[in-house]
Amino acid sequence: MSVSIDLLDSMLSGGKPGAEELYKTIPLQTKVRELTHLLGQFCNAADINNNNNSGRAMLSAVLLRREITALAGSEQMHGLSKSTALGLCGEIAESLMSLFMDGAPTQSRRQIGHCIAELCSSLSIISPNDGKEWMKSVLGRLEPGVSVIFLYINLWCTLHSYVSH
Repeated sequence: MSVSIDLLDSMLSGGKPGAEELYKTIPLQTKVRELTHLLGQFCNAADINNNNNSGRAMLSAVLLRREITALAGSEQMHGLSKSTALGLCGEIAESLMSLFMDGAPTQSRRQIGHCIAELCSSLSIISPNDGKEWMKSVLGRLEPGVSVIFLYINLWCTLHSYVSH
């Protein structure tokens, strides 16, 4: 089973009973990889302003953020080892940053920023050292005018430092 455009359309329209249940049966690794791929496809499509692709991009980003969150607890919930979860985070990181920095339309960019902030959070839970380095990388690549993701990362770091102490 895989995440497909037909499945996303069914979830968006509610037209196919059981679409959400079917989605839940897809393995976490597959969902993360395929949602990242589809998000890139929808954001790079020439007709992103088409309501179908816009809605698909939004749903893909929202679902991807949820799956990135699941990676932080993946060993207990999904049986993925920390090294597998860490590798998967690294696998999607560059794609998300590229979409955010270079190609995402405004309506999708914010959701991609949420995914990146969640990726920073999940990485820090899975491996604090790798998470710290990834956050530095994200902040180093962001342009000065990009404040939304900086705000999320800064807020997360502040909250995390209170919890850690």
